[in-house]
Amino acid sequence: MKTSFVRIFGLDIGYSSCGWAIVTCSNDLTSISAEDYGTITTNKFKALNERFNEVKEDVRKIMERYRPDVVALEKIFFFKNRKTAIDVAQVRGAVVSVLVEYGLQPYEYTPLQIKQSVTGYGRAAKGEIQKYVMRLYNLIEVPKPDDAADALAVAYCHASNLKLLKIFKNDK
Repeated sequence: MKTSFVRIFGLDIGYSSCGWAIVTCSNDLTSISAEDYGTITTNKFKALNERFNEVKEDVRKIMERYRPDVVALEKIFFFKNRKTAIDVAQVRGAVVSVLVEYGLQPYEYTPLQIKQSVTGYGRAAKGEIQKYVMRLYNLIEVPKPDDAADALAVAYCHASNLKLLKIFKNDK
């Protein structure tokens, strides 16, 4: 009997560095693996609109290469710096527009939900998340940079959410 898989595209969106991860989990949600992950880095000397376009084009390439079934994003939370928040929101809008072109509506999770899902503690530090992600995906080393680890954490959070939804659905 052939087991089918769900391919999850996890994203930690930023305009200087955007973490991404492609994760597969079995439909019965008993196994999960990191297929690929990395970061999209933009040139800080380019204009913001050019940087947004770089991120958009790289996301499009990832979509073409992996053809994910679902996409999960970290929700934007309040930044102390309004300009940074606005810039990240603009990048997010550009990324979501690409996802919609492919017929995918992203699922969103707060940083607290992601940390809770991965470490069991909603206020975990970046280093803790990296270590847990390494263990959860049976990676040989800690995923770096931390944006890539965060994207893996976002994808794991979504897989965990799928598992909970399946449990509740079966209880009805």
